[in-house]
Formats: sequence, C-alpha cells, structure tokens
Amino acid sequence: MTRKDLQEKYNIIGDNNDISLYRKQGEYDYGYGYCGNIQLKNGKALFSGNSYKDIDSLDNALCEWEKSLPWPVDTYNPMIIKSANLESRIIWYLTKKLGFKQSMEKWQIRYVKNIGPSCQLYFEIDRRKMSEDTITLITSYGGMYFTQEINNADSAVAVISAIVRESIFQMSSDMVNTLSILPDTDVPSDIEAFVEDQSTILGFKKVDFKTTMIALLEKELKKLKA
Repeated sequence: MTRKDLQEKYNIIGDNNDISLYRKQGEYDYGYGYCGNIQLKNGKALFSGNSYKDIDSLDNALCEWEKSLPWPVDTYNPMIIKSANLESRIIWYLTKKLGFKQSMEKWQIRYVKNIGPSCQLYFEIDRRKMSEDTITLITSYGGMYFTQEINNADSAVAVISAIVRESIFQMSSDMVNTLSILPDTDVPSDIEAFVEDQSTILGFKKVDFKTTMIALLEKELKKLKA
C-alpha cells in the first residue's frame, strides 16, 4: 500500500507518520468526511494497533471503528479544536436525536423545539465566549434564560436532558389539570396514529393509538418512580 493507493480511495492530509483520511465528496452525509488517522509504514497502514496491507481491509476496519463510536466520526478529527468538535456533537444531538430545528434569530443560530402548544425551548451556542476547550450553551424556556459552560459532550447531554425534562414537567401540571376537567368518555378507537419507521417507503408506519400511548406513559412513569 502506498500514498498513491490511499489517494485513489481517500482525500489525505499529513506525512506518513500521521495521515488523516477523509472520504471523497458524495461518500458521506455529515461533517467533512473524516474517517480516521493512520500511519503508513513498510507498505502497510497502521490503525488502532493493527496493520493492514490493502485498502479494503483498512476501510473495513475504519467502518467498524466508526460504528463503535458514540458520536459522529467527524467529531473525532484531531485537526479540529476540541470546542469545535464539541459544538458539532451538541448540534448533532439536538437535531438528529431530539428533533430540534435550526432557526436564525438576529444573526444568531438557535436550535428550537415546541414543547406543548405554548412553550418554546431553544438552545444557542455563544461563539463569543468559545475557548479552545469549552463552549457556552445558552438556554431559554418557560420565560427563563440562563447559560452553562460546557467542556465535554456527556455534560452537554446531561444539561440538555435536564432542561428538556424540566420544561415538560412545567407543562405537565397544566396537562393534568386539563385532563381532569374533560368529560369521562372513552378515547375513540378509530384514531389513526403514525410513528417514524425508516424501513418503510414513506418513513412512517401506522400503530394502534391506545397501545402506543399506554406504552409511552408507562415508560415515563417508571422513570419518575425510580
């Protein structure tokens, strides 16, 4: 294996002692296509403690490594400063995992989600206060506004989870009060409910409304009792 062989498969940066590999345009759907760092020595690629003599075996190892990661592989790029990779992880978590939508507000990028009919929750990264290792996360919900300095993705997830749960709990008392004054009638059995399912053509599948709601409520109730 030579640098020329690598260049046929990847875009590469660096010398043989430390080569950053990037997938070519169209072969990735997030970030910059980073897929790993290797060393090239005596015609073999050294990656994660193992050596590979051909491109296919190396690429399989890179793909398996990517699958094992808790965050998008692009956020492990050592050529990007820690705070930028951390920002990418937070944005990925908010948009891909929690379904927040990107919104522009007075030249600031916010990640917004409606929690119930009258409560909007948003997160914003204050780039004016970014350092090499930390970022400042701005949050607004239920009429409150505060900031939190973050230095790793796990703490970011903890902060975001706590805030999302708190905003939902704030709304829950109104929900319970509203349900308590509704007439005691049966839920119609002909309600059509759908959930996301990427295995289907349209990306959704039809489910039984009552069964689905009961399962979701029991799951959350179990968490509250823990």
